Amino acid sequence: MADTTRAEPMSSAEDPIETVVAEVIARLRHAADEPDATLTCNDVLKLVGPRSHVIAILMFSLLNLIPAPPGYNFVMALIIIAMSVSLLLGREMALPGALGRLRLPVKIVLKLLDALQRLATFAARISSPRWRVLTGEAALPVVAVIGVVAGIFMLPPIPLTNMLPSIGLAVLCVGILNHDGIVVLAGAAIVLIGIIISGITVWLLVILGLSITDYIEGEDAGTAAQGASGSAPGR
Repeated sequence: MADTTRAEPMSSAEDPIETVVAEVIARLRHAADEPDATLTCNDVLKLVGPRSHVIAILMFSLLNLIPAPPGYNFVMALIIIAMSVSLLLGREMALPGALGRLRLPVKIVLKLLDALQRLATFAARISSPRWRVLTGEAALPVVAVIGVVAGIFMLPPIPLTNMLPSIGLAVLCVGILNHDGIVVLAGAAIVLIGIIISGITVWLLVILGLSITDYIEGEDAGTAAQGASGSAPGR
């Protein structure tokens, strides 16, 4: 297990996104560079800071965009839901049971850190504090609810339906971290579009499944009727 003694966040809520992300990256990279380093999900949360919910949701939203075997996105969605619930209830982040003990490959974590650094640099160039009423403490419960709802719609094992909600959550979190209300609104809009697309996709698949079932049952009934007619005694 990685050394998590450097877990306390040093940045404040008023720091720009580059400062916040740089400190988190430094702690995670220090842990990942240790010999025989292993990082569980709870290790990552401790290093990020048990009350740094927004940056944790950002990180796992980015992880949810990585192509992976079946079941991976389901687990990432559960983690996003758990972190969002913790944010909503004002509790420190700690994943229960197997979720918390789940190991993240160090190579994946390092790639995540690179992506996070590029994202923070890009956000700092195009974004600036504005519409701060949408980024303060009062906005966090709304962010949490959006995270829970988005996570629920990421749960179905349907390829690509998790992408837009994950992108939207990441954008929304960037807006919160950089105190940019316009980016927060853009992220929320992307999440909404992703949820609508995911919902329509699930609905169409259910309708398709029911139609196929009805067709098969109809074929079976027709075959049975023909068999009964053929075996009936003639007059």
